[in-house]
Amino acid sequence: MRYFLFLIPLLFVLSACDKNNDIPDYDIEYLANVTFQAGLNSFETHNFLIQDIPTQRQSFLNGTLDGIARIAPQRLNVQARNIGTYEWIEQIEVYAYTDNEPEVLIAFFDNVPLNTGSGFELVPSAIVDMKEHFATDFFSLRVKIRPRYVNTQSIDTRLTFSFNVFTD
Repeated sequence: MRYFLFLIPLLFVLSACDKNNDIPDYDIEYLANVTFQAGLNSFETHNFLIQDIPTQRQSFLNGTLDGIARIAPQRLNVQARNIGTYEWIEQIEVYAYTDNEPEVLIAFFDNVPLNTGSGFELVPSAIVDMKEHFATDFFSLRVKIRPRYVNTQSIDTRLTFSFNVFTD
């Protein structure tokens, strides 16, 4: 009888379960390259534009946003393609935009550690929905950097970033 009384509340809990909207159905990954030139001073913030990145929505989203609930930033990795380290960066922010959609912050890192080395991971913006940015064929990025001190060498950098796709 005790087991029966235990199973009744458990049955109510399990029957109330719905699809977990916090688990993505799949993700989309992109690569982009940018060069941070030597001599960036620490008195200004510096912006680098990476324009016309193909959304590849024909491949990833079957050409339509039907059935897509939201698209959210998952991760963004910064990696040197040549010899170089990033301890000179104090703060970095990455924004995405299209011709039709406003600029949104997709990832950031405040107070980049001094021992960063040749690569690091940014913190994705948790509240951003990029769905409408994928309604076009291309999107662009703006990388905003505030140096800690003047960097002495140019660094060819690869950004590897991905988005989680949640369906209805």
